[in-house]
Amino acid sequence: MARRGIWLAALVIMSACGGSEAETPAAAENAAVTTTVPATTVPVTTTAAPTTAAPSTTAPPTSTAPTTAAPTTTVAPTTTTTTTAAPTTTVAPTTTTTTVAPTTTTTTVAPATTVAPTTTVAPTTTTTTEVPVPFEHPQVRQGISHCDVSPMDVTLLISSTETEAGVALVEEAICMAWDAFLSHPSIEPRMLSPLYITLLDRHSPESAIELEGVYCDFLLEAHPVTARNSRCGPNYDPERHGCEHGLCLLVDDRGKVAGSSISSHHQSDGYHLYINTSHDLPQHASSYLYVAVHELWHVFQKASISDPDITWDEIAHPLGKRLGSDPNVDTPWWMEGSATYVSHYFYGQHPNAGSDWLYRQADRGFWSDYNGSGLGDIIDQYRDSGRSLFDFRYGGSDHQVAYWTGFWYVAHLVHQTGFDAMFDFYANLEDLGFEASFVEAFGRSHTDQLAEFHEFIEKPRAEMLAIFDR
Repeated sequence: MARRGIWLAALVIMSACGGSEAETPAAAENAAVTTTVPATTVPVTTTAAPTTAAPSTTAPPTSTAPTTAAPTTTVAPTTTTTTTAAPTTTVAPTTTTTTVAPTTTTTTVAPATTVAPTTTVAPTTTTTTEVPVPFEHPQVRQGISHCDVSPMDVTLLISSTETEAGVALVEEAICMAWDAFLSHPSIEPRMLSPLYITLLDRHSPESAIELEGVYCDFLLEAHPVTARNSRCGPNYDPERHGCEHGLCLLVDDRGKVAGSSISSHHQSDGYHLYINTSHDLPQHASSYLYVAVHELWHVFQKASISDPDITWDEIAHPLGKRLGSDPNVDTPWWMEGSATYVSHYFYGQHPNAGSDWLYRQADRGFWSDYNGSGLGDIIDQYRDSGRSLFDFRYGGSDHQVAYWTGFWYVAHLVHQTGFDAMFDFYANLEDLGFEASFVEAFGRSHTDQLAEFHEFIEKPRAEMLAIFDR
């Protein structure tokens, strides 16, 4: 199934740790990223294999693409209307990294228009589209060397202090994800590309701020309209938005390196932006792999919706983020629960994982106070809450409960139906919507499945863990 990634000599020397590294993926698929929108606010999403921390969200005020009037002249002027994605985006801080699930920052786009001058002759109108151009910089690498993922277009933007061993592990994770799900025929290849990955050193905010400049130069060439309306654009004033550290794009407003997340909306931005945060080597080599697989599963999830005009608010429901009692609130149970399960499910097949990797993560994820909240084991926090899984939110004490109870919900579902049913679900998602696609793929509604799940988690611990191989 999965072509095993090629571990670098440096990694071979390292002893890959079986545990996971506690950390914080950027706050929302709640994480750090981009821009400003007119009167539109983007909810936070997506994001990373959990490692610890809950996301925080800050939305900067909006900015509007300027209007330029061409001078009146005796010759008929030409008017250009830009219809390409000229998003003005609102930053939805994203989720964090590793054993905590990273989140996604989402963006909405408002098209920018150039106003035609008044004249006695009717102006001509031209439609333009953005075409990515080659970009040369020592910290920017087009493509990866570990495997062939064509036709997916991948670009790495690498912090000056990130190690080659770390870069190699991220490339290996891309290959794992490609073999496991990104190459699945249910996904349109065009929806996967381009994929831009910023590789950050968690211990160096300075190099992350430096990389913000490289990223903005790259974006201005590859996606000039999107870039001009983002935090890379001339109208963004960091200080006015309460940012005292760079652009608060790859660092947060406290000056800390952003956590892992998917921080873009492909339909409006024209690309996927995956912010990847490093892990200490050699002890957390496994975190590099399963966190990246977690984030890349979010790319797969989002790529299942190909409608070019769908907004972030509209895409949230089919992705399972708006199925709680409040239809206006994002909840992570399905999007993050499945990403957490998938990341450990596929990393568990890696030769360095050990045969009981998935079993151990499931045990630790439910029978521990996962991030030291002081509120007891995750399973007890959920059972004692009296609340529906569908209502647990991103952030705060809800965060880890939603991620790990979501993990167990998906594990129980896959145990009953087989993993291929997940592919069937996403293959029909755009046409049928979440609820009907769920019934088609899994043979029951998501609410009926929750009722069965509640009965399941009343069983003894050993009986619950028996659904995993050891």
